[in-house]
Amino acid sequence: MPSIREANNILFEEEMLELLGSEGPFSVAYKNFEAREEQKQMLLDVTKAFNEARIALVEAGTGTGKSLAYLLPAILWAIKTGERVLIATKTINLQEQLFIKDIPLIKRALDIDFKAVLVKGMGNYLCLRRLKESMEELLLFPDDTGKDLVRIEAWSHSTLDGTKKDLPLYPSPDLWEKVSAERDACSKDKCPNYKDCFFYKARKEAMDAKILIANHSLFLSDLAFREKNGSGLLPDYTRVILDEAHHLEDVALEHMAENTSFSTLIKTMGKLHVEKGGVKGGKYPQLGERLRSLTRTPEIETLLKKIDIALPEAKNRLIRSAADAFDQLSDWLELQNKQQKGDAEGESKLRLLKHHLMGPDWKKGPEPAFRLFLESAKGYLAESQSTLSGVSCLTDERVRECTDGLVLDITSLIKRLTAAYETADGFIAESFAASEVRWVDAPFRKGIETMRIYRASLDIKERLEAVLFKAFPTVVLCSATLAANGGFQFLKGRLGIPTGKEPAKSPIESIYPSSFDFPRQALFLVPKDMPTPLEAGFLEKSSQFILKAVRSQPGGVFILSTSFAYLNKAYQRLKTALEKERYTVLKQGQLSKGELIRSFISSKRAVLFATDSFWEGVDIPDGILKLVVIAKLPFKVPDEPLVQAMAEKIHREGGDPFLQDSLPDAVVKFKQGFGRLIRRKTDKGCVICLDKRLFTKPYGKHFFNALPLAPRHFLPEEELIAEMKRFFFKRPSSN
Repeated sequence: MPSIREANNILFEEEMLELLGSEGPFSVAYKNFEAREEQKQMLLDVTKAFNEARIALVEAGTGTGKSLAYLLPAILWAIKTGERVLIATKTINLQEQLFIKDIPLIKRALDIDFKAVLVKGMGNYLCLRRLKESMEELLLFPDDTGKDLVRIEAWSHSTLDGTKKDLPLYPSPDLWEKVSAERDACSKDKCPNYKDCFFYKARKEAMDAKILIANHSLFLSDLAFREKNGSGLLPDYTRVILDEAHHLEDVALEHMAENTSFSTLIKTMGKLHVEKGGVKGGKYPQLGERLRSLTRTPEIETLLKKIDIALPEAKNRLIRSAADAFDQLSDWLELQNKQQKGDAEGESKLRLLKHHLMGPDWKKGPEPAFRLFLESAKGYLAESQSTLSGVSCLTDERVRECTDGLVLDITSLIKRLTAAYETADGFIAESFAASEVRWVDAPFRKGIETMRIYRASLDIKERLEAVLFKAFPTVVLCSATLAANGGFQFLKGRLGIPTGKEPAKSPIESIYPSSFDFPRQALFLVPKDMPTPLEAGFLEKSSQFILKAVRSQPGGVFILSTSFAYLNKAYQRLKTALEKERYTVLKQGQLSKGELIRSFISSKRAVLFATDSFWEGVDIPDGILKLVVIAKLPFKVPDEPLVQAMAEKIHREGGDPFLQDSLPDAVVKFKQGFGRLIRRKTDKGCVICLDKRLFTKPYGKHFFNALPLAPRHFLPEEELIAEMKRFFFKRPSSN
């Protein structure tokens, strides 16, 4: 490794640049390595953020080498100062790329050794105690999961890390939840399996590491835990790098939102009490069996009466009242849709507003039903607390030994019920906080089994400013799509990033375009004679055009839209015609994302209809993807509850919701969709946007300004198809 000059808490920029120079260790060790100017400048940005304790905002297009540009300063800083650095990403793919590919590359090139670990949430690990409890429960109360549970038990003796990813089968979510580690059900060093615990072995490894790699969700959980308890879920770290940072707001909002459903309640209650074929199971009956195996004292007899009689009765009241409450809410939702839309179909989501809570339909339907449900839930929780307190008062050591694990599991489940109770209680409360949003989601109108109620706060930026941007001296946010309208004002406003009163403390802001040759590699087309997505005939006309476009290119196609309804209808219209021409036709939801990608790659002539999760984080190799069709500009649905509430908040603050929220959000999304196409210097392809508002509306220039400089054409349909064929099939000149 080149010598890095000694100085307290300083990385010398000239020596950092030498690492990426033409004679640097990467060029020497890797003949194909290219030290691009953009990468060097990114390296300087991140180095400055570490040296000067600043925030850095970096947009770096595909192929600019941003991961190496932030990894080098992070690693050398950690080695030099002894401070631990955390790197968080949204996707597993990027985490594994950093851990399996990029970090080993740096170790080899610089000939240095340091520990980096990929940290995972507790729920990814097998809990040996809960596995043992589940095996015992299986003997008492056999069920359909028995075979898989036996396979997991056999695997537990051979696995090295005990994580779900290492498991040679795909257990149902319910089964894995029964045997996975959980913070509320963990007694830590008091557990008899503590020395062999997979999770705590992994955390011990993390304590010795200089670099932690995590996902956004675990990182935000750690911040919340630190804020509440003074210490974190992860080992302490002082500097933070967030890659794929355009996701941070959505992940934070999801983290702060409360939600519950009838299905959640049934699942939780089913873990506590279940009856199949006359055989009772669940944690409480299992606890009863344990108590029966002991000397029957008056205290134990009292507890058994609670477990056998009082708790099942309270459970039945709770389930009946919950079913009625969600039934009443479903009926009320249909009534609202009839009044607003003229039919009962309506939207799957409805925002709950103050005037709803004052209306006569609410007062005679959902409100009294939810009050009864809350009263029943309170009764069950009180009965449970009394039972658990009674068990804890038993002083016999044998009681402790055989009930402690079950009591922990029951306590964890009771906490979930309590959270569901609090969410429902807040959901029907007449008082609203200024930034609070509530809504009902009843997808596909399938009844109360799919209905879910939500409460969320829009005060994300205040929280993030306090627990992230002001809590750590260096925070680096980077992504291939982070800026909007040529800058970071949108991002800073939404995330609460401090601007800094002094220039020396203001965020470092940089945009580095992709290094690909877009004028040669890409073509961007918009059909001039297409109706807008808001006009009649768009579905029929766009479907006809898509078929022509697919026929006019030599490889695979992505059809992207943020509208499930449009995609489903377009898929139904085009599937038969495409299959007749021997295209493999795929639609998101038919298979897992990984299986869809594998099918797409293996076919080489596939057409994939996809929504949100395929707009980004998908990298198709070998130039197989030749055409990306973006059906319409990706504006969020304006009456989506959170979008609507954010617009109102911006309006109250004197702003313009379209310019400050809807437009920049859509521009970032549009850049992500365009970015699916060109991923390597050898790729060549076409992006077609079917939404002519790009040319006919003043805001279209914001989308164009965000795109790479590929040739652009706004032409009638037939001329556009001809241009596309020339691009793909024109013979190279013989001169």
